[in-house]
Amino acid sequence: MVVNFVKNDKSRLRGVCKNEGCEWVIHVSPVNKDSCWQIKTFKTEHKNCYWNVKNKNIKSSWLSETFVSKLKSNPKLGTREFREEVKSTLNVSLTYKQAYLSRKKALKLVDGSIAEQFSQIRNYCAELRRSDEGASVILKLTDGDDAPRFQRLYVCFSACKQGFNESCRPVVGVDGCFLKTNIGGQLLTAVGLDPNNNIFPIAYALVEGETKDSWMWFLQSLNNDIGFENEDGWTFMSDKQKGLIPAFENLWTCYLFFVGF
Repeated sequence: MVVNFVKNDKSRLRGVCKNEGCEWVIHVSPVNKDSCWQIKTFKTEHKNCYWNVKNKNIKSSWLSETFVSKLKSNPKLGTREFREEVKSTLNVSLTYKQAYLSRKKALKLVDGSIAEQFSQIRNYCAELRRSDEGASVILKLTDGDDAPRFQRLYVCFSACKQGFNESCRPVVGVDGCFLKTNIGGQLLTAVGLDPNNNIFPIAYALVEGETKDSWMWFLQSLNNDIGFENEDGWTFMSDKQKGLIPAFENLWTCYLFFVGF
């Protein structure tokens, strides 16, 4: 079915079926010049009509708002799967570009803008300190043109400190990975091994990049929580990322044993 809007203005909307001989029609108009509109005429039966899966009236903005809950429950839904979801739900066929733009807008509605998220970073840190009094939460800002800008964030929960110090071996794995966002940055992590040889999270940090300075800042913060200088025989596992080994050498003069991977 293809709908042709023969009347579409501020006072009325009238749509008819585009197929000749079909009596399907809908007429909508305001109620007593109010902001509410009411269906005045609606003939639902079609005669010898076929369903057209192409609809030029469907826009990516409307699709993103309609399927935002679907993307919220499954953010990894690909563009091809999104097209199939729209077709099965609305019986409408989208081009790949339409599906891509609609999915991108829906994910933006789910995640919110990056600027809005970072504007709440102080509140996030305050909530972490309030809910976990023993946690280490360090926020580092830089001077911006208009206001301070985010640079680094270090988080180590009290349960991670206590669990590692009381139960885990003196083995720490450190690594970093890229953050796939528009603003970039990298995530630095430190993990240990529990008595069952399972990975035990210790701390993480969001930094501007894997540099000697950022690694030194992360390791110094980690040392304040774990206390490497008070123990002997520590083993650190890393991929020998640029800046990591010099950071260790500058921070500690004691013998350190590295395992590369």
